[in-house]
Amino acid sequence: MPDTFPNGKKIPEGLDFLQLVWQQEDDCESETDKALPKMGEKAPQCIRELGTVLSLLDRLASCFWGCSKGDHVIEYLAGRACSFARAALRLTRLGFYDEALVLVRSVGEISNLLVLFCQEDVLLQKWKLSNHDQRRKEFDPVKVRIAIEKMGKPIPMSRDKYARLCEKVAHVTPETKPQNYNVHGRPVAEGYFQEAGVLVAINEVSEFVAWVTLCAAKLLFGVSERRQTIREAGIRLLVSVGRADVLTIEGYFEGLRKNSQNPWSGGNEST
Repeated sequence: MPDTFPNGKKIPEGLDFLQLVWQQEDDCESETDKALPKMGEKAPQCIRELGTVLSLLDRLASCFWGCSKGDHVIEYLAGRACSFARAALRLTRLGFYDEALVLVRSVGEISNLLVLFCQEDVLLQKWKLSNHDQRRKEFDPVKVRIAIEKMGKPIPMSRDKYARLCEKVAHVTPETKPQNYNVHGRPVAEGYFQEAGVLVAINEVSEFVAWVTLCAAKLLFGVSERRQTIREAGIRLLVSVGRADVLTIEGYFEGLRKNSQNPWSGGNEST
């Protein structure tokens, strides 16, 4: 006997089930697009600046301004980061916030790698010539972060943020709660709009994309007017990133549960 809803209607399977959840995701996308312009001041600005920077990154990755005739390694990294970011945005609009952040973590890894290469060109050449085992030994995400720390340079994806992205979305643990971006701490099925999920995903991807774009422009264009134009757009994006991220969102909700006050007092509640 088939399973049914409380009203007696048969629970869909096969193509009927897929059509049902696809419609649910379409509805979430529509709700997200309507809500974004009203999410405070920073979020609408951030999504606009992100669109501009992704456009620049896409052109940079595809040799739009002229081909360097080189090995295109930096262009390929830029292109991969751009496609990851665009896919993350699409998933975010459909209500797949955890899945979006898995891709965002990959953008963060690329951003850290490019920051390292910007400090020492010899490391870029070494990375290019290394084999699989050598890259795992010397250029895995942890080794890259430690190398940047020793140089005293800013790290786009810090140790705490990388660990949180791993624990919350990339790896499963006994505490895993899918799509948990609400004040009640409840897991939510994919395809349902959650404002906090949107904000966290947009802020995280924007910060990493900005760093990728800044570093790729430096490595490809050196000191030039083209790089300066891209740099200004990247900085505008960084400035527009709000405070809701994977490290702060749980504390935000905990504060709301405790005293119904915004722990980010003095700032925009929706950013």
